[in-house]
Amino acid sequence: EYSDIDLHKVLNRIYNLLETDINKKGILLEYKIESKASYIRADVEMLEQVIINLIFNAIDAVLHVNNPQISFHIQSESTNSIMILVEDNGCGIKQKELEQIFIPFYTTKKKGSGIGLSLVRQIVHLHKGNIQIESEVGVGTKVFLRLPK
Repeated sequence: EYSDIDLHKVLNRIYNLLETDINKKGILLEYKIESKASYIRADVEMLEQVIINLIFNAIDAVLHVNNPQISFHIQSESTNSIMILVEDNGCGIKQKELEQIFIPFYTTKKKGSGIGLSLVRQIVHLHKGNIQIESEVGVGTKVFLRLPK
C-alpha cells in the first residue's frame, strides 16, 4: 500500500534492526544522515525489503575482507528524485557477472536463489525508480537506487 513516507525514518529503522547482528560479524555498518526530510510515495514494506536485501548482499560481499564496511545513505539528486546509495568494500563483482545479476535465478552464491536482485529491480520499477550497480573486483560495490519524490 503506497503512502507518503520519510526515507530517513525507514533507513533509521533498518539500521537499528540490523546494526547489532552486523557488528557481531565484525562489520562496520554506517548510516549517514542528511538533515533535510526526504519524503517519497512508496510501499514502505516493499521498500524495506529492497534495502534489507541490498544490505544482506553487501554482508555476503564483505565477509572475507579486512576491515569490512557497509554504508548506506540518502542523497537528494534533484528536485524530483532521491538516491539511496548502498556501498561496501567487499570482494566486488566481475564485469561478466554484473551484466547478469538482475536475471531471475542467476546467482554467484553457493546458497543463493537468484531471486533477490531480480525482485529488487521489480519493486524499484513498480515505484517508477531505477537501480544501477557499479563494482570493482577487490574494491567493492556501489548500488544506486533512484526513486521519484
